[in-house]
Amino acid sequence: MGTRSHEPEELYRALIEATAFGTRTIVEAFESQASRDSIVAGGGLTHNRMLMQLYADVLQREIAVAGAEQVSALGAAMLGAVAAGCYPSVAEAASHMAPPPREIYPPNRDPLDGL
Repeated sequence: MGTRSHEPEELYRALIEATAFGTRTIVEAFESQASRDSIVAGGGLTHNRMLMQLYADVLQREIAVAGAEQVSALGAAMLGAVAAGCYPSVAEAASHMAPPPREIYPPNRDPLDGL
């Protein structure tokens, strides 16, 4: 039988799960316009392995951690290169300018299975 008290680490995980499911709602809304199989993540939270795996599991998509340290600056440089006519598309610019992912988190089973 459970209790009404929770340890701090249980509350921390519940908060992370809440943000992951909120992100899932946003991704599903975007997918009504264009589908993607994977997501590239950047920033400080990408160093939290538990968080990244939980997001991959909830989103049921591979999450690749960007290989560049300054992801926003690289993205701006790619957009600038496309605007300047150096590349015909952002995808083409990324294929030439972006380093390979630092780490990849494949999803495990869908956490909503069996609910």
